[in-house]
Amino acid sequence: GSIYMTTGAPFGPQAQQLDNVFGKVLRFNDDGSIPGDNPFLGRDDVHPAIYTYGHRDQLGLTVHKASGTVFAAEHGPNGGDEVNLLVPGGNYGWPATSYGRNYDGTRISDLPVERGIEKPQVVWIPSIGPSGIMFYDGDAFPAWKGNLFVGSVRYGQINRTGALERVVFNENFE
Repeated sequence: GSIYMTTGAPFGPQAQQLDNVFGKVLRFNDDGSIPGDNPFLGRDDVHPAIYTYGHRDQLGLTVHKASGTVFAAEHGPNGGDEVNLLVPGGNYGWPATSYGRNYDGTRISDLPVERGIEKPQVVWIPSIGPSGIMFYDGDAFPAWKGNLFVGSVRYGQINRTGALERVVFNENFE
C-alpha cells in the first residue's frame, strides 16, 4: 500500500537538508497522500514525504517480501556504490560521508561513516554502476531464493564490463 520514490542529489548540502526532496527516499500512500507514520510527519521544517535522506544517486528499489524491508541501490561517486537497507528517518550520509572519492582522486570524507549515519549493507570499490535491484523469489533456482541481485553497468572505469551481482545475506541482512 506504500509507494516509494527516489530522488537524486546535486553536489551541495541539499541531501542533508530536510526542507527539500533532493537526495531522499519519499514515501506515499497509494492514493498520493502522506502515510501517518512517516518519520518526520508533523515537523514544520521537514518535507512530510521524506522517509530517508542523505542519498546521492539511487538507481533501484526493492522490497524483501518476507520481511517487508526496503532496499536501495545507490551509485557512489568514484567508487563507493552501495546497497542500503532503508530505516525510517535514516541518514545515509551524502555528501558528508562516502566510501567513494571525488573524480580527481581526493577523499570525500575522512571516514566513510560517522555516528548517526546508516552503514550500507554492501559497498563496491571500484564502482559497478548499479542499475537495478531485486530479490529472487522464484522456484526455478532454489539455491538463489532470497538472494539479492544487483545489475551493474560496468566494473570500475572499464566499459562493457557490466554484470549481474548476486548478494547472499544472512537472516539479519548482513
